[in-house]
Amino acid sequence: MPFSESALKTELKHHQVSETLTLFWNLSCDTMLEIPFTHDLVQFYSESVQHNSNLPYIYLFEFFIDKNDMVSLQEIVDLVTLQHGAQNVLHDLGLVLIKCEKLKHGEKIFQLPWLRAKNERVENHMRKFIS
Repeated sequence: MPFSESALKTELKHHQVSETLTLFWNLSCDTMLEIPFTHDLVQFYSESVQHNSNLPYIYLFEFFIDKNDMVSLQEIVDLVTLQHGAQNVLHDLGLVLIKCEKLKHGEKIFQLPWLRAKNERVENHMRKFIS
């Protein structure tokens, strides 16, 4: 499941996130797990990210891809693109698609000329993905 507690703790340690944000995210994660409808989950994330724009979003990508909910995935992509930039979000989305075995979709993202121009970022992501 994309919202596993151990995965979140690892992610938070990796990014050296503050204690306050860690508490906020853990509380948010617990709440998200209880939300029955994906649209409500998108709304909750949208409201939460207004308080802190550094909330992780990759787990949401995985969640919506696994649920095959492309409408909610697009809503999250649009939301986080405003805060993190199209290049960052598309790199992350491409990697999540590959991780979720949607290889053709992930490959299409990485074939975009303006993403290929940043090969060092792709290589860093690939090393992270492999490990």
